[in-house]
Amino acid sequence: MDPDTRAVISFVFVIPLLAACTTSSSKRQSQELSAEAAADAYPSGRVLSRDPTPQERAAIRDLHEAIEEIDSRYPRAPLPAWDAPLFRVTAVEPDGRIRLESGKHLRMDGVECSTEGIGYISTILTSDDTRITFPSTASASSDSVPAEIWVADVSPSNSGAQSRRYSLIAETTLVSGWCVPTPSPNGATYARYVALASLAPPRDPGRR
Repeated sequence: MDPDTRAVISFVFVIPLLAACTTSSSKRQSQELSAEAAADAYPSGRVLSRDPTPQERAAIRDLHEAIEEIDSRYPRAPLPAWDAPLFRVTAVEPDGRIRLESGKHLRMDGVECSTEGIGYISTILTSDDTRITFPSTASASSDSVPAEIWVADVSPSNSGAQSRRYSLIAETTLVSGWCVPTPSPNGATYARYVALASLAPPRDPGRR
């Protein structure tokens, strides 16, 4: 048996997607919860996406309902502008620093991630179809400034000039169980993050 087929870790992650769009007369924003995926992680480090199984889809539907209930108690963060500047991620360092193409670094604010989680985050952020944006008040620097980091899907099917879909990477990591919330100056965000983290699947205490 190929050793890469042993000890395969299967997981499901849900990406709360939000859409920012514009019309000829005014700018508007809309929110939607969608986009789920399943993947298999191999000992070699490969992570291959796949369609969720029927059982996984049922669990995802339950998770959607739970997130909607959290939304009613702790509103989502404001969306970036539909035309916010985008940046390519070239690497996610083992300590969680996110390196941009310019060589500067950012760090996700309000979460602390496992070694395994950082690997999954790297797979998402360094994809050819992914760019990130963040508030201009959190200018990237060599000191890895903590920031609210949004992922933008720039795949050919989602790159229309008048719309853009965003997801907040920290929220994806929390409901997936890759990261845990940590206090930050934004107390409202911390309460939301704690609620989202409670939805994560149980972790194997033997995995880091």
